[in-house]
Amino acid sequence: MRIVIAEDAVLLRAGLTHLLVDAGAVDATIVRVVLVPATMELLGEANWWLPRWLRRILPKVNLDGHHEPVEEREPVLTSAR
Repeated sequence: MRIVIAEDAVLLRAGLTHLLVDAGAVDATIVRVVLVPATMELLGEANWWLPRWLRRILPKVNLDGHHEPVEEREPVLTSAR
């Protein structure tokens, strides 16, 4: 990685562009290829944890095509904190 410190605006812009390209390459390789899969492996089922308040709001989607009875629930009123 090269950082250009120059008084010439063209050289400075070229240096900053190169820096951004390098940052994108580091993001694509290290973060998305190494860190995300490693974290998902460590967390296991916790990757798919959904907060209870969000689970109540989201619709139930069934991609398998099996129709399961949907239980009707009364809305739970919670006190504001």
